[in-house]
Amino acid sequence: MGYRHIDTAQEYRNEAEMGKAIIATHIPREDFFVTTKLERSLLEADTLYLSIEASLLKLKLEYIDLLLIHWPNSQVPLDQTIKSMLILKEQGEFAHIGVSNFHYPC
Repeated sequence: MGYRHIDTAQEYRNEAEMGKAIIATHIPREDFFVTTKLERSLLEADTLYLSIEASLLKLKLEYIDLLLIHWPNSQVPLDQTIKSMLILKEQGEFAHIGVSNFHYPC
């Protein structure tokens, strides 16, 4: 159908299906853009690392183009989550980071 941007999220529970669809297209990886979002309960460093690895496995990808914090979590300091995301970004797990559904003040 020509879609080249896939927007998914851990909370949607559809990453595995998206991974199967990605493989089925036979489109070269550099020709599409994948966004996924971190579940709010997985924003602490230890769980964030594991959840990204799980997302990559489900999506059947070597990297994610855009990783978003889906919703803020008042129990986890935002700077801690961003720091963990930046470390993984440097390792090539994803290309860009951002936020989604943040309201001021969050």
